[in-house]
Amino acid sequence: MIRIMIADDQPIVRRGLHTVLAAEPDFRVVGEASTAAEAVTLAGSLRPDVVLMDIRMPPADSIGAVREIADHNWGRVIMLTTFDTEENVVRSLKAGASGFLLKDVEINELANAIRKVMSGQSAVQPELIAMYLPALLAPHREEILTPREREILQLVAGGRTNAEIAEVLFVSDSTIKNHLTNIFAKLKTRNRTETIDKARQLRLID
Repeated sequence: MIRIMIADDQPIVRRGLHTVLAAEPDFRVVGEASTAAEAVTLAGSLRPDVVLMDIRMPPADSIGAVREIADHNWGRVIMLTTFDTEENVVRSLKAGASGFLLKDVEINELANAIRKVMSGQSAVQPELIAMYLPALLAPHREEILTPREREILQLVAGGRTNAEIAEVLFVSDSTIKNHLTNIFAKLKTRNRTETIDKARQLRLID
């Protein structure tokens, strides 16, 4: 029997998934969560075999929850969502998700995906693999910035000016400016505020 937990902020989605999954003879739904934080707590207590999780459950996305569940081995996570952007797919899989499916997937495909990850395989819809394979093979987001760049960005987030950062790190103002220029280019941002926001979304800084 495969024990399944459903994590989605929409009650009607949870109810629908519960109904169709319970109809499978080898599935049993053991719990439901409506937020990422609740999903982590329930996964830790229930230890399901598989967690079906939406990527966006206000007030935050689910990437951190995926990482925590995967790191603790509290169940194999399959993302089940309507948001198939490159960033969502890549971040989910690199955080430890075993699969990524869209909510318009056929019931038999979903059931097969659950059984597939239980056998130790990945379950990603073929069209998503074709679209995002180069990004999936690229380094982790965290590896985009060097340790020094992340250190500088953390100081920027703390409200330090370029001159103050230079003093802390015993380098010149121009060196800090060059690092920031590289950081903006790597994160595809235009200013300090936008860069800090994106870095926090990607968990590059605290």
